[in-house]
Amino acid sequence: MKKRKNNFKWIKAAVTLILAGLFVLFFTECGSKNEPPAEDLLPETVPAPELAFPEDAGEQQLYCLVTSDLHFTTREVSSVYSLGKHTPALLDVFVSEAAGLAPDVVIMCGDNTNSGRTEDSEALVRALAPLHEAGSEVILLTGNHDCAFGKEEFWGYVNQLCGVSERDPASFSYTVRLNGYRFLAMDDNSASPDGESGAFGEKTLEWLRGQLAGAEEQGERAVFISHHSIMTAGNEDLDTYYRINVPELAGMLEEYGVRLAFTGHRHSQEILQHGTIHEIISGPLMAAPHTYGELRLFKRAASYRTVPLAIDRYGSRRLKEALAREEAESEENLSAIVEAVCGKRYPRAKKEQIAGLFARFMRAYSEGTIADQRDAIAESPCYEEFLEAFAESNYGPWIRYMMENAAEPGNRAVIRFD
Repeated sequence: MKKRKNNFKWIKAAVTLILAGLFVLFFTECGSKNEPPAEDLLPETVPAPELAFPEDAGEQQLYCLVTSDLHFTTREVSSVYSLGKHTPALLDVFVSEAAGLAPDVVIMCGDNTNSGRTEDSEALVRALAPLHEAGSEVILLTGNHDCAFGKEEFWGYVNQLCGVSERDPASFSYTVRLNGYRFLAMDDNSASPDGESGAFGEKTLEWLRGQLAGAEEQGERAVFISHHSIMTAGNEDLDTYYRINVPELAGMLEEYGVRLAFTGHRHSQEILQHGTIHEIISGPLMAAPHTYGELRLFKRAASYRTVPLAIDRYGSRRLKEALAREEAESEENLSAIVEAVCGKRYPRAKKEQIAGLFARFMRAYSEGTIADQRDAIAESPCYEEFLEAFAESNYGPWIRYMMENAAEPGNRAVIRFD
């Protein structure tokens, strides 16, 4: 089991490397580099379409922004997170954009720093604090990368960013109550022995149940937030690595009427559903396509969609040049992966076709649009060769799973509460 878990950890690292650039690649799906570009070259990132609200949604209660996995660091890093040295600039763009939008709440679902070092955490909080001073509640969660701090240090950070209603004495979990909503900011890392899978101790579970009961008694709508996922990914190995290993958790949340949950960690943009609960997994802010979530909370419904970070508007020339370099490196990384899985089994032209389809699949995965593009991907003339080429690699089962199970868009949803 340990070996398989590490394999999926490697997939996550490789996916991050590929997504680090802007993905405007020179590959086409069914032609070589020397041929004219096909009509399905990868597009620029655009906001997910706005969806119509139910007529009985009621008045808008809160406007929120949601993000995850910034992996902020003040040091240059040489790891799978190749954009680490540019995260301060990316954070500046996000804060500038958020300041103009003036959200009621900003939710950051963990791995907000890459190491949890004091200097990184303090720099992150300094950058975010002006949002709270301007009226936004910034809800900062722990992630497996950034929970290396003591309680006094952590609560000092949180108190600069939001008004905490109640704390869990047994963990870094806390609540923020605002305009009829109770946000449950859950720490699923303190009780996890390895930091890779999530967990809650018995006292934290007892505290969570008390908060859910309190929200119900007060007529508040509870919103669950964590770093690791609640729901099954449909694969035992992936579940072990990505999920909170509390089997009764989803049932508990559903019992108390929770309809919305926000998580991160997977470095993907997905929306999963268990009964009446929608779990929105936020993509990594530090990697392409650099999107965040726009959440509108009404009395009886919610609307969510992804929006690209306004790098063209707020980013420096230096950042744009850095992202252009990452784009070129992403192309090289993708080519190296395809070359490794294809070996000598396919001629050069066929490898380029497979690479083009792989690029399209990865773009759809990163944007949360596999459900939208699945039929077009599957109808590609080189689809069977694509599956065959990756079949024996760690990517193979994952690609098949995503193609078979991504039934709904992962970048937008309207959720009814009743």
